Amino acid sequence: MGMTKEELLRLTEEINVNNNMISNCKYWSSEIYGFGKYFREYGFYPRFLPLHIYSDHGPPLDTDEPFACEINNDSPVLMVFPKAKKEILEQKVNKPVYNIISPFVFYRRKYKIKQAENARGTISFPAHSTPWVEDCLDHEIYIKQLKELPDEFQPVSVCLHMHDIRKGLHEVYMKHGIPVYTAGNSLDYRFTKRFYDILKDFKYSTSNAVSSCCAYSIEMGIPSFVYGEHCQYINISNENIPPGEYDAFKYSKYKKYFYIMKYPNIEISKELQLMIYDDLGITNTISRLKMTYVLYMAYFKNPDIKNDIIFPFLRRTKEIIRKPKLLFKENYQ
Repeated sequence: MGMTKEELLRLTEEINVNNNMISNCKYWSSEIYGFGKYFREYGFYPRFLPLHIYSDHGPPLDTDEPFACEINNDSPVLMVFPKAKKEILEQKVNKPVYNIISPFVFYRRKYKIKQAENARGTISFPAHSTPWVEDCLDHEIYIKQLKELPDEFQPVSVCLHMHDIRKGLHEVYMKHGIPVYTAGNSLDYRFTKRFYDILKDFKYSTSNAVSSCCAYSIEMGIPSFVYGEHCQYINISNENIPPGEYDAFKYSKYKKYFYIMKYPNIEISKELQLMIYDDLGITNTISRLKMTYVLYMAYFKNPDIKNDIIFPFLRRTKEIIRKPKLLFKENYQ
């Protein structure tokens, strides 16, 4: 059925302020798409404390080469998914770098989200634009291609990113009778749950590029394939990639994924699964207890911690843990 226009627009604007720490955000990459909520759950870290880590904001399926923003930031700790990327960053930065499981995968496995028994059809995740990178895809052509998929993959629906809904792209798909979904505002902690609530009802997923959605789908055991007009990105103002046309095919890793997943190949081979597991941090993740230690140490290394309104409380707690008898000092300040 899809969502109504009103639902799509509301979800892309709405943020759950009662369960959203974005106002307490230090580094966007560790909070976007609901990551912050599940980084905290994984590391037994309270929701009221800011995360002082810079992380991958999705599985890097095109290259292990880090972006400039991942190198040039003042976070005390870096968290990345693939092992190779960790090894590269350790040569480029003077700070600890850890492998961590994708918060999406942690959420799915913890809450045992599985494909519905009555799953049917295909959900498409078209490569999305941002305010800084424009996608010049002809969506009319792409819609025609989606409709040409064999009956096994029908009916086809699409899940659109908030930026594309704000541009009105949902109306193009609705005009052609294609149901449209969205996981909502990328700064909302409910994004992760909404994503899996959509994905689990479909038998297949697809995209016109190798994307994070493909990886999450394959990890869940749902076949995902690359199909249709390939995305055509033009970098307008993103400082982390070269200006002008962005060509993912210059990266050998992207090409390898593309040709393994290119339609009509829909098999989740052992090779593909192992690649996805590495790029989602499943293979080499630190333990939950190690994550707890890392998150608290990153917090206490924060140079602005003395200005934090809760620091006096935390300092006293730390001192009491070290010297329990302080609890019984009447004049303890």
